[in-house]
Amino acid sequence: MEQLVVHIKKKNKLAFIKELLKAFDYVEVLEPSQLSAKEKKWLAGLEESVQQVNQHKQGKIKLKSAKALLDEL
Repeated sequence: MEQLVVHIKKKNKLAFIKELLKAFDYVEVLEPSQLSAKEKKWLAGLEESVQQVNQHKQGKIKLKSAKALLDEL
């Protein structure tokens, strides 16, 4: 099974997107309340990482290089 994270920019379109996805018998839509604590923590970390990459692209922050991360180990 593959997973996909979708960010809906307009809240008023959320219900429509959910209904659309539920119409496909091969798609399972999980609400945040159905996620385990481990899954919620993982998604929060993923979201933070995406935000950092976006800030880096905008020139707002500087990220460490892979070499710097390895040197810390």
